[in-house]
Amino acid sequence: MRTKTITALVIALCSAFAVPAIAAPPGLKGKVKPQPKPVQPIVRVDPNAVFVPMSQFTVGARVGASFGQVASELGMSPTGELQMSWQMPFANRMVGLMFGMGYSAPSASSQPGSYGDTRLGQNASSISYTTTVKDFAITLGPQIFFPLAHAPLIPYLAGGLKTHFTTVETEGSAGGQAFGTNREPRTRLGYFVRGGTGVRLGPGMLSFDLGFEGSPVDDAITGSANAGGLITSLGYFIML
Repeated sequence: MRTKTITALVIALCSAFAVPAIAAPPGLKGKVKPQPKPVQPIVRVDPNAVFVPMSQFTVGARVGASFGQVASELGMSPTGELQMSWQMPFANRMVGLMFGMGYSAPSASSQPGSYGDTRLGQNASSISYTTTVKDFAITLGPQIFFPLAHAPLIPYLAGGLKTHFTTVETEGSAGGQAFGTNREPRTRLGYFVRGGTGVRLGPGMLSFDLGFEGSPVDDAITGSANAGGLITSLGYFIML
């Protein structure tokens, strides 16, 4: 009798101090197996394909130089442009529409003795001037990418309209007397063509291109001329 009483007391004490087991969720039996990691899909390129689909958007910037000497007396000028494009949902998104905003400020100057206007006689030898075309421009037009399937290269072509918001500034002197500064603001319409290639790098592409733009000018200061020229640039564009 005493043995049964002691056994019952031991069982009661063990039950009181035992850590309750954590119940498994209903419907699960045994150990819970770890879930396998999702497998990333493998993108296979058709061995016979020439091009692959292009990204839907590109956003980036380019810097370079314009050489106005090929079209006018204006000289070389640094250039900069912000650009974005939207690729249309057909033909592997190779065809798109681009929009850009850029700035340049080419100039031309004359030193005393080099001004050749014979109407001024001997006074022409004492005239010097500097004319600067400060140009903020907006570009809009089609852009075609050719993303190669078996190389990290993306050649491209672009062209379209370019709206110029310019201010022509001229400073000069004659016989040691300054003319002061004359400013002539004007808005005009031009065009541009561009071709280049991109190299896939990180989340985008590094680009190099060469282009030409026509920018007719018919101001009181400049007369009839072309403020465009040859443009070369280097840029980087993120592909989204």
